[in-house]
Amino acid sequence: SDFCQRKQKKITKKIAKRTFFRQLRLLGEQFLPIRFAEFLFNNRWPDGYDACLVFPVGCAKVPCLSLRLFMQLQPKPLILKLLLAADGQQLSARDAIRAGALFGIADNHMRVALTRLTAEGLIEAAARGQYQLTLRAWTLAGEIRGWRESVALLQSWNGNWLAVHCAGLGRSDRKQLAVRERALALCGCAELERELYLRPDNLAGGSEALRARLYKLGEEQMVFQLSGLDSDRQQRAVALWDCAALNARYQQQTLLLQEWLQRVPQLPLEQAAREAFLLGDEAIRQMVFDPLLPAELIDADARAAYLNVLLEYDRVGHDIWHALYQQSNGSHA
Repeated sequence: SDFCQRKQKKITKKIAKRTFFRQLRLLGEQFLPIRFAEFLFNNRWPDGYDACLVFPVGCAKVPCLSLRLFMQLQPKPLILKLLLAADGQQLSARDAIRAGALFGIADNHMRVALTRLTAEGLIEAAARGQYQLTLRAWTLAGEIRGWRESVALLQSWNGNWLAVHCAGLGRSDRKQLAVRERALALCGCAELERELYLRPDNLAGGSEALRARLYKLGEEQMVFQLSGLDSDRQQRAVALWDCAALNARYQQQTLLLQEWLQRVPQLPLEQAAREAFLLGDEAIRQMVFDPLLPAELIDADARAAYLNVLLEYDRVGHDIWHALYQQSNGSHA
């Protein structure tokens, strides 16, 4: 019967998706050749995800999928990221709905998201149909907004470490544990031994700055300078970060963004806006969570090249979205 056929098709699609993500985990890669995904999804993509095509290093001729770009985009994070990218400018409900349509999000879902974000105290109405981030939201987003100036904090490294002792936290409080893990990751700290996290002491401000930053992120922990590690712990400390993977990621993202900047003039405005958001969101996230390791551990030139092209990408992306908003407002004038 038709019902049985629809049921079987739904089950087959669910199995295909499970196989897709299982294969990604097995590969241990950020990217997957798109032909495999096309086979699983029968050449049909979820609405709004045609911008998932990327070209990582070593596969210049082979389109691939980025796992994070493939994940379902939700209306509330979309609105918050648009407002954050606006750098203090307001976002109209009309522009929010237009942006949601680019990613296959229904108009009503965007309206509900605006209402819920207002109730949660993350956005507020600046005028009729105009929204802006609240002071609370700006405080929470401060760490994300600082990625452009992050490299300016780098200083020469003398081999000492900054240590964070987290013994006061329980393992049973999942919410607080998630806050701790996020805060430590944003600060570039990695666990050397149980509850003892380290990062190189190569950022301006030293332990005082790290302590203040952790406090701002919701963590009040013991922070101190550490030196004189025995040879075994020193080797383990240096190996806490996968520096080869970091270097490869700098190079991959640099080439990816450079390739996009070269072809963006030929893209339709809506496609350019969609790709600018998806690729930029992933690229900026990488810079936000970059551990800012010293040149003794990573390729500092590759990181600097990545940041430079990301800044150019960010500028072009802002121009594209500004043009999209102008087009939308002009069509409703």
